[in-house]
Amino acid sequence: MLAIGDTVKIVEGPFYDFEGTIAEVRPSEEKARVTISIFGRAEIVELDFSQIKSATAN
Repeated sequence: MLAIGDTVKIVEGPFYDFEGTIAEVRPSEEKARVTISIFGRAEIVELDFSQIKSATAN
């Protein structure tokens, strides 16, 4: 289960291979807002659960 503050890796889409931190989780929509760093600036992107995985998962 995803939770605010978890570190995730983006596995699909235009931000593929970026890592970020979950800022918001919306289980009913299966979406999460993730903070990533682009050119040294923090940006929030909205992603489907299928586009991310836990960065600490083996």
